Parts: sequence; C-alpha cells; structure tokens
Amino acid sequence: PPLPFYLSYIFVNIMYPVRSISMCASIYMTVGLSFERYTFLAKPLYHRTRHNTNTYTRVFLYIISSVTFSCLYYIPRFFDLEIQENTSNCDFRSQQNETLNINEPQNCTVHFDINPTKIRQNPYYILWYINVSNLAVTGLVPGVLLAFFNYNIYQLLKRNKVQRESMVSRRSSNG
Repeated sequence: PPLPFYLSYIFVNIMYPVRSISMCASIYMTVGLSFERYTFLAKPLYHRTRHNTNTYTRVFLYIISSVTFSCLYYIPRFFDLEIQENTSNCDFRSQQNETLNINEPQNCTVHFDINPTKIRQNPYYILWYINVSNLAVTGLVPGVLLAFFNYNIYQLLKRNKVQRESMVSRRSSNG
C-alpha cells in the first residue's frame, strides 16, 4: 500500500539524511575514542595536562566536531529524493453537465511516490559522491586511523608490560 504523505515526508526529509549523518558521526566518534586511548598511552604527560581540563568539554568537542563534519558532508542527501503526487483510478465523465466538464477526472485516488531527483540520477554524482567519497570518508580514512591507533596501542601496551616485568625482576634480584 502507498505511504501517506506525512510518512513519505518524514522519510525523505528526516530519516534518510539523518541515518547517514548519524552513522558517519558514530564512526568518527569511535575514531576519536581510539585517539584518546592512544594519546593516554603514547603521551601520558600531555594527556594528564589535558585531563585537567573539563572532561565534558573534551567529550562535547568530539561530539560537536563529528556531528558537524557529518552534517556538512551529507548535505547532498537532503536533495537525493523527492515526493511526487500521483493520481490513479479516475472516473471520466463523458456527459456535459452544469458542474462537470467533459472528460474531467472524478473520484481519483491520490498517492505519493518517493522518487530519486535528477541530482541522484547523475552518473558523476553516483560514482564520485555515493561510491568513491563515501568509501573514502566512511571506510578507508576511519579504517586506516583505527588500524594505526589500535596497532600503536597494542605495541605500547606490549612495551609497557615488558618494562614492568623487567622492573619487577630487578627488584626481586636486588632484594
């Protein structure tokens, strides 16, 4: 069954673009969390001085920067779809009457279709924005950053473990 206008409107103007924005923001907040963990281990003094600032301020900055970037990047999503009104099942009156004109449609069923806009059908838009840049922005860049941070976190934890073990073994041999 066709969707009523208000549901089509909510989907086209709110749900469709906001889904993309929230997914992108979530990805970059995860990268931000990984960056925080990395700086905690790699630069503890720097992290400690930053930690003296309000934690909520830092969290707020990560959230605002991720959401702002995502909103700006996904502005075109607001122009991808449109709602078109269509009529069907019309009765045509063939006799002339005082209130009806000849062949004027009567008793039509109105429904609203969600269709792609001309921008969304543009092959360059499909290739470069939807495929290439989305792959880079939501896949490659965050993937490389997460791999870098997590690999370095692992290496730092491994190095710290070796240092702790050597300190413990020195204490036990001196004692």
